[in-house]
Amino acid sequence: YEWRTARDARVCPLCGPLDGTRWEGDDGPWPPAHLGCRCARVLVAVEERTLRRAPRTGPRREDGAWRRW
Repeated sequence: YEWRTARDARVCPLCGPLDGTRWEGDDGPWPPAHLGCRCARVLVAVEERTLRRAPRTGPRREDGAWRRW
């Protein structure tokens, strides 16, 4: 979840620093944080990716090692 404020001049000093902060599950505070609070906690999806190293290509030395460019 991500804390979102109204992002205007009326955002209070309590909620302003929380804008954009993310928590997993039920961790962290939930709005309303105070009387008149206009904030919301929004569910955000986080995509997990596995990065694979691309195979090396290019010139090799006579001993089979990769030559530096």
